[in-house]
Amino acid sequence: METTHGPRKLRFLELFAGMGGMSLAMRSLAGDTVEVMEPKDIYVDWDILVDKDFEAAKKAVLDAGHIHIASPCRSFTRARRSDEHGWVEIMRSDSHPEGWGSPLAEEGNSILKRVVQLVLIALEGGKLVSIENPENSFAWMVRVMVQLLKRRDMTLHGLDQCPMEPRR
Repeated sequence: METTHGPRKLRFLELFAGMGGMSLAMRSLAGDTVEVMEPKDIYVDWDILVDKDFEAAKKAVLDAGHIHIASPCRSFTRARRSDEHGWVEIMRSDSHPEGWGSPLAEEGNSILKRVVQLVLIALEGGKLVSIENPENSFAWMVRVMVQLLKRRDMTLHGLDQCPMEPRR
């Protein structure tokens, strides 16, 4: 019977990985103390809104120890504005953070609902979860996210990395 000695490696999973920057950083900084799972992103043939991909994400979340989720901010960003620099469709506001029916906003809401489901699965399994979105994103104001943040095991920390987000 083979036994292992020493601490178990933390299994890290990145969802909505883009080019997998967080996964690369974890590999580089944590070395052999972390096992970095294959990141999932639409650019590597994964879409959270496709049921089979969502089921695969649920399984991966249960297999991971820390899940980092950086869901798209396209429709949630406050950088969507029309001014002297150009015009882009505005699809949300402080009084209507869920939007008012734009297909892109509805897609964002659907993604966020599934993200919250994955976070709940992770939390129920005793996993560590981090969610990345600009600090002043409308995502934090959407009902499913507001409900999630009311949980005692959730803490919101601001770390805004997006250079495109206007400050309030």
